[in-house]
Amino acid sequence: MKADLKFFRIIVSWLGVLLWCVTLWILSSIPGGKLPEVDVPNIDKFVHFGYFMAGAALLANAFHQSTALSGRKLFLVVVATVMLVGAADEIHQLFTPNRSGSDFGDWIADVTGGVAGALIVGWFYGRRRK
Repeated sequence: MKADLKFFRIIVSWLGVLLWCVTLWILSSIPGGKLPEVDVPNIDKFVHFGYFMAGAALLANAFHQSTALSGRKLFLVVVATVMLVGAADEIHQLFTPNRSGSDFGDWIADVTGGVAGALIVGWFYGRRRK
């Protein structure tokens, strides 16, 4: 019974990561002229930060559920993965009409959001252990 619950947690956690990735792909496929205009300076950086913070939290949870990674190794794997996904997203946007792919500022927001998400999940699992 306990093994079934662990397997279920692994599947659900990776489905969350998959949903996050598919949603990112869909959002990055929307041409620039079809995106809502918000008159807030650098709002896109906050959106990138938040979205990648959530993605990193999902990734950290999925890796934690399905591997023996913990602590620094888990943090490094999650941040490295987020860095790659953020770079792939910027490349993808190069092929989307009216989008500014290859935006270093967006990638930095992705990475810092990823670091924040990984730290939050690490803190949560660290507190749970005590």
